[in-house]
Amino acid sequence: MSVEPQEQKPRILVVDDDGDARAIMRVMLDSSPRPYYVEEACAGSEAMKMVERFRPDVILLDVMLPDDDGMAILRNLKHDRITRNTRVILVSAHSGDRILRAGMACGADDYLSKPVSHDRLIGVVERLLASASS
Repeated sequence: MSVEPQEQKPRILVVDDDGDARAIMRVMLDSSPRPYYVEEACAGSEAMKMVERFRPDVILLDVMLPDDDGMAILRNLKHDRITRNTRVILVSAHSGDRILRAGMACGADDYLSKPVSHDRLIGVVERLLASASS
């Protein structure tokens, strides 16, 4: 059985200041039937540098980061001609309608509440990857 070359795997960037949350999402992504190439960032400034270098297909973006607001990062991504089509999934421990509406108004492609469910995470990522290629 051969594995796809690393550069052909969908690229996922996990942005969360909580190392445990990043590790859990990485484990979930690594256990998916489809292989992903996963990178991590723990802050907004690091995430923006990673986006430039890594060019992710999907970003899992925590709403609350220590150095930047996830919504501000989302707005920047969606207003940049290079990254506007990058799929962004907001992730937050706060599951209120206000945050969901604000995120969708800023251009989020979906929203996950913490703790993140394995099946929901993989389902949303796969749906967004499929919609990006169609």
